[in-house]
Amino acid sequence: MVRLQTKNRNPLPWIRRHKFLSLLCAVILLVIGVFVYEKVALELNKRAFLVGTDVAASVS
Repeated sequence: MVRLQTKNRNPLPWIRRHKFLSLLCAVILLVIGVFVYEKVALELNKRAFLVGTDVAASVS
């Protein structure tokens, strides 16, 4: 019965006890996310540019 009470009280107690580590992990995940986003955006931009140059070459 004690376990049920502690489960309902706080679902993630580790984050509250380790605020610095939680913040550090969040920042690291954010930086990784930005780099992945930039990599995907660059790849999509390259593909769009290649398609655009193929269309321009076939028109002229």
